[in-house]
Amino acid sequence: ATYVFEAGSYNSFDFVPATTSKAFNKAGATSSGNAGFDALLGGFTFATSGLATGIQTIEGLTPGATYQVQLFFNDQRDLSTDRAMSFSDGSGQIVSISAQGAGWGQHVVGTFIASGPTQEISHTTNGFNNVHLTAMLVTEIAAPGNADITWDAPTDTVGPEQLISGEVVLAVNGGPAVTVLNGGANGTQTVDFASATHASLDFEPATSAQHYILPGPAPDTGDAGFDTLLSGFSYATSGLPSAEQTISGLTPGREYTVQVFYRDNRPNLNTRTMTFDGVGLKAAGLGQNVVGRFVATDTEQTITHATSGFKNIHLTAMLVTEAVTGPAAVVHGDLFTRRKTYDVFPTFDMAVTGFDASDLVVSGGSVVDFEGEGRYYTATVAVDAAAQSVQVTVPSGSAVDATTGDLSLASNTLITENLAPTGPQWIIDDQSSWTAAAETSTNVDISDGALTPTAATGVYGSQVQGFDSLRKATHLTLEQVPVWDNWSPISNVGPSAARDAVVLLPMADDQYYLLGRYLSAQSYHAWFSSDMENWFYRGQVVPDGDGRWVTSADIIDGVTYIYSDVPNDQNPHVFIDDNLDDGIPGIAGGAVLVKDPCGSDSSFFRNDSDGLMHVIYEEWSPINARQNSWDSPLAGHASSADGVNGFVHHEHRPAVDVRTTPTGVTQTYSHPQIGTCSYEVHEPAQDAFGDWTTIKVGEQYYMFGDFDSHDGGIRVGRFTSSSIFRQFEFVGELGAGHPDPTVGFAEGQFYLVTQQSTDYVSPGPWVDGVEARAGVDVDGDGVVDQWADWQSVAESYALKEGYARVVEATPAALDLSELPAGRGFAFQIRLDNGAAPVTPMIDRVTLQFE
Repeated sequence: ATYVFEAGSYNSFDFVPATTSKAFNKAGATSSGNAGFDALLGGFTFATSGLATGIQTIEGLTPGATYQVQLFFNDQRDLSTDRAMSFSDGSGQIVSISAQGAGWGQHVVGTFIASGPTQEISHTTNGFNNVHLTAMLVTEIAAPGNADITWDAPTDTVGPEQLISGEVVLAVNGGPAVTVLNGGANGTQTVDFASATHASLDFEPATSAQHYILPGPAPDTGDAGFDTLLSGFSYATSGLPSAEQTISGLTPGREYTVQVFYRDNRPNLNTRTMTFDGVGLKAAGLGQNVVGRFVATDTEQTITHATSGFKNIHLTAMLVTEAVTGPAAVVHGDLFTRRKTYDVFPTFDMAVTGFDASDLVVSGGSVVDFEGEGRYYTATVAVDAAAQSVQVTVPSGSAVDATTGDLSLASNTLITENLAPTGPQWIIDDQSSWTAAAETSTNVDISDGALTPTAATGVYGSQVQGFDSLRKATHLTLEQVPVWDNWSPISNVGPSAARDAVVLLPMADDQYYLLGRYLSAQSYHAWFSSDMENWFYRGQVVPDGDGRWVTSADIIDGVTYIYSDVPNDQNPHVFIDDNLDDGIPGIAGGAVLVKDPCGSDSSFFRNDSDGLMHVIYEEWSPINARQNSWDSPLAGHASSADGVNGFVHHEHRPAVDVRTTPTGVTQTYSHPQIGTCSYEVHEPAQDAFGDWTTIKVGEQYYMFGDFDSHDGGIRVGRFTSSSIFRQFEFVGELGAGHPDPTVGFAEGQFYLVTQQSTDYVSPGPWVDGVEARAGVDVDGDGVVDQWADWQSVAESYALKEGYARVVEATPAALDLSELPAGRGFAFQIRLDNGAAPVTPMIDRVTLQFE
């Protein structure tokens, strides 16, 4: 059965703002074999030029009924090659469909349960000047009635932490209608279950039954209410092996969870299995439970209870909860730490209030510092010395939606493995500790929490730090200020045929790839080198067209993920290539990040410490990027577990945010590929950054990118952060000209490759010219009795196996195992200000003890 389509126009929509429009018919469209469908695909309707967005209202809906909406967009004209239309329901869910697609354009299907007689859908162009649509079809696909329940696999019952959080609708075998706020792995509040019977359920056929208390001691799960639940079961009249239960009082369109428990520990009977909608639960031990989820299509929902061979249905308990709405919380951070304090980053999907350090549930450590507001927060956690790991969770109800006052939902539990040394430490790492510890200082400056030589040679000596008991020192470790300005210019890296903004991709030692646009081709190709000097052409790695604007690449399990803006400066798309040497373009994975503001030029970076693929991208909403080298003072940040799915616009706090003051004035400008871009005017004039590239060295993160200052030319800008989730700090600049840089570690040094004729190399962030020694006060009289020899110290670097942009750093450390134990210790540092082109600056000293 088909539908006979007839030409229409935006005039026939209930569309705001009102539009003058018409239909365009393209002659000669290929036949689909159906005349009605050909009529659909042969043309489109479009609105008045200058109308780039509007809201359509679908009317005549029945609340609680389920509808399907299908949108088609097809425009085969040459000028529409990059055109795409976006559609949204106003809740933040946005989908874009291309006018070209595979040749017939694209379509998209959405399903919704009507909450009222109307539904709004916004139509928005992606850069051009008037909204377009080929066709829209809205159909009712299900009458009100039983919804489909999606059941998880049965789970052995362990304890009350397995209860699903939510507003209780039904608690069979006891329980008041309360909210289970803290169910899940760290749950502390449960429902108080009490005895009931199958007779109290709404059952068909009707049943007469009783509650049976199991013999033997009650379970001890740590929660009295949950123990009561597991101590018995309700059963129906003998001879009733199956029946339908009706759950009532539901609201159509809302999401519900049903959880069923079954336990029977009687000898010879604990092998029984009960099924619920065909899902079997075993009775042995503490029994099993199963969780099902559904969106109500009516005020009632039925569930079938059935035995597996015995004569009367049994039930321990059933809990039906309505999903609690409110801000969702996620705790981000590293999965391991080598320091005794580290940061975690609680983040909400909307602005909240009332959230502070006391709201965090921490196991294996304690919160020692806390900051943040709105959506983004940072907590510094001190690790308990004996803890193997630290767990951090945000319980439900810890914050409220700043707009609606809804309580927040529970977060994930972030588990961080403790790899920090177990012994005590003496740490110098800020202005006050450097000043307080000083015994002597010659030709050194102590400012901004760092030690800097002021002459050819500078020396710093600490006081003797005394202790109440004997200690044995193991290492003295030095860290430098992470400005990383020891870069030296070199001639252009890579083959002359590699054009545009190239991407350096070190896969392993002696295995380096460079991706670039091949001469005049409209796609990126690969070159291989084992020495960073001789390059061999390997062939195309992304398709023509969509592979024209590659910005970044990284690897997961040896497979290359190449990211290209489609169109230029807009949503990044992924291409997955398991062999860069075969000349076959990678498989297209589609858009990985869809966002409203113009701008992208993204850096994708796979992080070893959290296992995620991160993206740092330009966001042009606060600036006229056309007048600022297509760069911005704002850089967004999102992440994904697999490099393809799960990237969410503004998921994390901005990686870079140096905006000036917003004026509230919105203006527009044109982009060659996107079309019209809008921005909010900021004053005074702003510096702009972009075309990002990211690398991790040791525990420090660095980003390089364009730096177009508001009062000067464009060059490379350098940024750094101690965490990928913190905002990066500007630490310097380099070179001249529009760089579009890429960074990587190869042949024992770091390369910063640009699209200019000059590139750069560096031995690493560490600056040579540092010597140190440590001494021990054996008898506790405040005087050093034995000094270790002076030794040069420096970091060394190696590419981490399996990662393209993670470089492991061996610390700059002295081995102090030959020093005897003592009651006091001191150290001295000697800085040679001429050993390297730039000045060494010491940021942190750690004396480690057994």
